Amino acid sequence: MKNDDNWLTLNQSQSSKQTLTNTLNYVQNFGKHHLDVLAGTEYYHEYSKNFGTTRHGFDSEDPDYTYIDAGTGVVTSTGNGSEYALFSLLGR
Repeated sequence: MKNDDNWLTLNQSQSSKQTLTNTLNYVQNFGKHHLDVLAGTEYYHEYSKNFGTTRHGFDSEDPDYTYIDAGTGVVTSTGNGSEYALFSLLGR
């Protein structure tokens, strides 16, 4: 069996993650009294982006002519997206 179908797939992806954590601990004695304080913050963010497309039916396998719009077949595309965020305060 012979398959003469030329096709092209393009994928793109992007991702970003961030974390920021701060804590403060303070301990002090005042005669009979004891002070122990803990405070903090945390920030978290995540971002993601994906994209993909495929097309069949190219007349040439030459890289100069293999662009998605140069094919004659049906274009199949996919895409995703995500974004998260979290902010926290803590104390004791």
